[in-house]
Amino acid sequence: MYHIIRKKLSLDNASVSSSNEGIKMNAIINMLKFVGFTLGSVLVRKGYNWLVEDVDPKPGTKEFARELRDTEIKYKRLRRKYESYIKSNKYIAKDSDHTS
Repeated sequence: MYHIIRKKLSLDNASVSSSNEGIKMNAIINMLKFVGFTLGSVLVRKGYNWLVEDVDPKPGTKEFARELRDTEIKYKRLRRKYESYIKSNKYIAKDSDHTS
């Protein structure tokens, strides 16, 4: 009887140490799950925001008019810059035609 109890106690001690290791592993796994789900949710949210932020507004709305006005202003500014660049390059090319 003594041997049976002793054997049972030694098995219980072994199972306690293995259960402590199991608890540690569960804690690590839970921490990894938490970090993974947190990063995943941030990536999904940012990805969704990136997809929907570039949607063009419907014609006839204030947002559309604002967007159109900003785009026209940008186009005119870039067109002026391009034309002045072309004129200056023609002027430079005309002056640099001195091949002797």
